[in-house]
Amino acid sequence: MEDLTSEAKQALCEANLVRPSKQPSKRSVSGQLFTPPPSSSSDRSDTSYTTSISFHAYNRLGIDRWFDFPTSCKSVAALEHIGFTTSSAQAILERYQSRPDDNPDTLLDYACGHIKRPDLPSDPPQMMILVGIWPGIHDAILNPEFFHKEIFWSQSVELWVEDTIRINLLTLEKLNTDLEEHAISSDDEPAT
Repeated sequence: MEDLTSEAKQALCEANLVRPSKQPSKRSVSGQLFTPPPSSSSDRSDTSYTTSISFHAYNRLGIDRWFDFPTSCKSVAALEHIGFTTSSAQAILERYQSRPDDNPDTLLDYACGHIKRPDLPSDPPQMMILVGIWPGIHDAILNPEFFHKEIFWSQSVELWVEDTIRINLLTLEKLNTDLEEHAISSDDEPAT
């Protein structure tokens, strides 16, 4: 999903779930969106209920927090959010936007291609620096508790970086989808 519709933005702002961010190309999302709705275990009249787990400690901590996310999944801000430095994010987006119209590759394909270049050094720290991976991801992947274990060496560093980037982008896209669906469902609710 590229971005929220203007109707969805308005509905989410009115529900106090989204507000403008102080950072350009981002929006602030309320922690309420990440907490499950309260449920009553005694109300079983609705046969379509589902079971869920509620983490009350998280609910109390996260409900009043706001998190900044890119407004578009196809932007420099999104590529930075998923793990690239600004210069790498700009280079990837520029290549993606200048591709031929008939090219079916996605932004994720371009991001993964940036990681899988044949000219990269085999040394993991050097590879991540050259690719332009955000230092937080760099440090997490090279964490000594993970780096020297058999699990790290079961795959290439490119795979671990690509997997992290892929999961981060899919999570960002899911957040946009959830925001849009929440806005649609709140529009369908009768006014009280």
